[in-house]
Amino acid sequence: MALSVGQTFKLGKGIRTGVAPGGSQFGVGAGQSVKIIGSRNVGGQQFFDIKHIGGGTGWTTGAGLQAAFSGSGGAGKKIGPSAESIVAKAAEQKILKQQAGLKKEGAAIQSEFEQFVSGQEAVPDLRRRLGEELGIPELSAQLEPLRQQALKLGGDLFRLPGDVEARTRGSLITESQTRLLEQRAGKELGAQLRDISLAQELFAGQLTGAQTELVAELSAFGQQYARELLPLQVKITSFSERAARESSSFSTAVQNTLNASLQGIQRLSDIAENELQRIHDMALQEQQFVNDLKKISAQGAISATAQGKQTAKEAEKNNILSQISKSLAGGQSAQGTAGLQAMSRKALAQYPQFQKEIDALVDSFRFIVK
Repeated sequence: MALSVGQTFKLGKGIRTGVAPGGSQFGVGAGQSVKIIGSRNVGGQQFFDIKHIGGGTGWTTGAGLQAAFSGSGGAGKKIGPSAESIVAKAAEQKILKQQAGLKKEGAAIQSEFEQFVSGQEAVPDLRRRLGEELGIPELSAQLEPLRQQALKLGGDLFRLPGDVEARTRGSLITESQTRLLEQRAGKELGAQLRDISLAQELFAGQLTGAQTELVAELSAFGQQYARELLPLQVKITSFSERAARESSSFSTAVQNTLNASLQGIQRLSDIAENELQRIHDMALQEQQFVNDLKKISAQGAISATAQGKQTAKEAEKNNILSQISKSLAGGQSAQGTAGLQAMSRKALAQYPQFQKEIDALVDSFRFIVK
């Protein structure tokens, strides 16, 4: 059997393979399936790169591979395509068939669209036909001469004074007769101009009405065209989406799954963002707690110090009050002195302002007692 790239078969006997032509590093046993994936001619000798089905790859000589295929007195068994290649080929055939069907269907829709468009009357032709039916060309033809006559009469009326003066110059006609001629000619030209203007207004009104009707009919034609085209547009849109989904395998179910996944990710992102905000708020509260704790601890130390100073001051004050009482009482008994001290403390406790005054008095007696 002639060996070639792409063949797959079972070996009749084992063979050695190498990482490069001429090298021999590992073997493939008899009965194993191999596939030829490459070939090379080195120095006039043919080498094949074979893939061990379920194993590695390596190079071997063409003669060695032919002998391994033929076996000793027998022949190796050639095997067909693998299951994977069969599935892949079937899938490829299915895709090609789908593409051919879509191409055929698309061509049919395109042909239908072109037939629809070609079956419609061209807009310029439609406008001309409708205009003729409404008498627009005839009205325009009648109106144009009237417009030209009105322009000529208007010009004659404007030049009338000069024309009369030119005709009467050098004659024996008086100024009053000249004005009379001018008035008579002006009256005649004015009457002609009024008649022409009335006729012009009549035809212009008819032409305007016909043109308005033409616009309305063209608009109605466009609406009818859109209504007739709508089913074909729906068919084209539906085919385009279906063809895109079939060619990309992006079905409606896949799209719904993707949308649900994206929504889930968004919800998780929102939850994570909210959680981060909550952690941030708690961290701020913790920092506030630490700051408040330090402040309160510092205030407690100051209060304790102040309380100790106040206690010492009270003791000193009581001692001075006692000595003052002794000095004032002279020979009073100790019981009388104790009663005076008790009354003094009671008064101090009841009247804060009085306590401040006593404190000042105690300070003034401190030097006397000392």
